[in-house]
Amino acid sequence: MVSAFISKSISFIALMAALGNVLLFISIQLSPIAPQIPLGPISF
Repeated sequence: MVSAFISKSISFIALMAALGNVLLFISIQLSPIAPQIPLGPISF
């Protein structure tokens, strides 16, 4: 039971990290096109 919980939490953390990297990549790609767009708490 403990190992299943640990593997599930590890996969959740990996998924969140991948989503964060994708959002960061999209924001980096969009910032030279439209620098006036506020992306969450960070505005370029």
